[in-house]
Amino acid sequence: MSRLRQIISGIGIIFFSVMTNIMANGQGIHGYIRTTDGKPIRYVNIDVFDGFHIDRVVSDERGEYYIPFSPLAEGLYIVLFYHKAGYIPVIRPVKVDMQKMGEEIYIRLRQSKDPDRGFLAGVVYQPIRGGKLHSRKGIYGFVKNQTIGIYDKRKGNMLTLTSDRSGRIFMDLLPGDYIMRAGNQEKTFTILPKKTTIQNLRLGIALID
Repeated sequence: MSRLRQIISGIGIIFFSVMTNIMANGQGIHGYIRTTDGKPIRYVNIDVFDGFHIDRVVSDERGEYYIPFSPLAEGLYIVLFYHKAGYIPVIRPVKVDMQKMGEEIYIRLRQSKDPDRGFLAGVVYQPIRGGKLHSRKGIYGFVKNQTIGIYDKRKGNMLTLTSDRSGRIFMDLLPGDYIMRAGNQEKTFTILPKKTTIQNLRLGIALID
């Protein structure tokens, strides 16, 4: 075996060992992503939102993925956005429990039937941050039944959607530039064909001592 192959093999073993340890200690999520007829979907983007930042994990060639938990989010929520060009995205809020055995989440993605449209996905949420003795950072809760206006800059008309009981928002839209409005918040975003645009709305913040 060449030196390069030994290095690559060693890195793979270390990565597998680390992820195995994470899952064995209940410190993350493991799962597979499939089509509606059970075939693996490789290279799916899984965007992990903690109320402040978005990090990305990508499924491997078997559609398998791992997401480690942060101890700072213990007892709080994160949101997982599963998306890939040409597929309808899935939004999955998850409560972080460091004591629970590694959670398994299996996702099925449906192909979009309209290649000319893209998707808006997000959540309406309240984050939490602080703690002098034990730092905490994550999503405290979600806002249901929040009405949101979506202004189409090209057509000049206003669309509306409402967050569901988990605070999730979703809409398929024609490509173009839009403005999202809720309360005193306003965000501009762009929709591209077949792709998902993530826009989250924060309503307040809970601070703890």
